[in-house]
Amino acid sequence: PTTGVTTPGKDEQAIAIEKRGMSIAALLAIPAVLLATLIVSLAFFTDGALEGYISIYLRDLLGSGALLGGVGIAAFYLIGMVGKFGSTVFLRRYGERMVVTISALLSASGMLIALSTTSAPLAVLGLLLVGLGQAPLVPTAFSLAAQVEARQGARSVAIVTAFGYSIFLVS
Repeated sequence: PTTGVTTPGKDEQAIAIEKRGMSIAALLAIPAVLLATLIVSLAFFTDGALEGYISIYLRDLLGSGALLGGVGIAAFYLIGMVGKFGSTVFLRRYGERMVVTISALLSASGMLIALSTTSAPLAVLGLLLVGLGQAPLVPTAFSLAAQVEARQGARSVAIVTAFGYSIFLVS
């Protein structure tokens, strides 16, 4: 039976927990946040690894020369930027699931082309496909993380970003 008397500490504790929000572990236990974290981490890992090795791969392994080695990384980032701007149209038309699936297939195909050829220009074409495929992944993952409970969206995006940049530094 209740006495109608509330414990003063209970209300204060509930308010403090709500202000603080969910823990990092609790947020990562939400499937959308975990998926967003994995997508961003994989995209940032690939981005960091390619940034460090595209020029070396093109110049030293494929004998492209300094110009194509430099153009390769610039083209990778340029097509990524163009892809980020243009991906909104595809997201609206086909939805997040379809865009992420096609992006992953495009990235994997591009990486396969880039690594299975001995032709530097063909390798650059493969890297362009990787950049184009990767372009919508991170913004889409951030959007997915932000859609978590209204009060936790910003924290979810912050956690996803922190994991992504940590992986980028490691790669």
